[in-house]
Amino acid sequence: KLNASDAYPDLKHFLYNNSEILNLAVNLARGWRAQRFNNTTQELRTPEKNNELFIPDSVFNAKLRSQQTFLIHYRKRIEQLIDTCISHHIQPVFITQPCLSGRATDSVTNVDLSTLKIDDHMNGLLYWEILELYNEQVRKRCTDKNIPLIDLASLMPKNSLYYYDQTHYTNEGAQQVAAIIAAKLTNILNEKFPGYRLGHLPLASRL
Repeated sequence: KLNASDAYPDLKHFLYNNSEILNLAVNLARGWRAQRFNNTTQELRTPEKNNELFIPDSVFNAKLRSQQTFLIHYRKRIEQLIDTCISHHIQPVFITQPCLSGRATDSVTNVDLSTLKIDDHMNGLLYWEILELYNEQVRKRCTDKNIPLIDLASLMPKNSLYYYDQTHYTNEGAQQVAAIIAAKLTNILNEKFPGYRLGHLPLASRL
C-alpha cells in the first residue's frame, strides 16, 4: 500500500497511522507537554500577584533565537496552505493567535502580564514574544501574497475577563472574539465579493 497507492508519505507515517502502541506513546508525550503549560483542564486560572519570573536578557534572546529552525518550517506550511487554497479557487482568510500575556497590565487583577510566571522557564513576555514570531510569519505571508488577514493577536484585549488560561477563552472572551472577527470578516467579504449579502443566501450556503 505504501508503494502502490502512495497512501502514506513515508514509513514513519505508515506506522503512526497503523500502530496503536505508537499512537499511545505519542499521546502520552503530548499530554505530558500540555501539563507543563497547565493546559489540561478548563479550570479558571486568574493571574496572581507575587507570581513573577524575571528572565535575564541573554536567556530571553537565546530562547527567541531557538525558534528560528521551527519558523522556517512554519512559514513553509503557511505558504503551502495559501497555495493549496488558491489552486482550488478558495479564498483563505488567516487569523493571528492572541494570548493573555504580553506587555500589559491586567485590568481585573492589576497583575503585570509581562513578568507573570508561566512555568519555571517562561514568563508572560517571553511567551508572547515567541507567539509573535509565528504571528509575524502569518502577517508577512499574507502581505506578500495579498491574502486577507484578521490580526486578532493585536485586536484582542489582554484582560483576564476574556481568558481562563493563557490562550483559551471564557464565555465573555468568546463573545469578544466573535465580535472582532465578524466585523473584520464582513469588511473582507464586502471587498472580495461586492455582491455578497449573508441575509439573502439560503441557509445551506450560509453554513
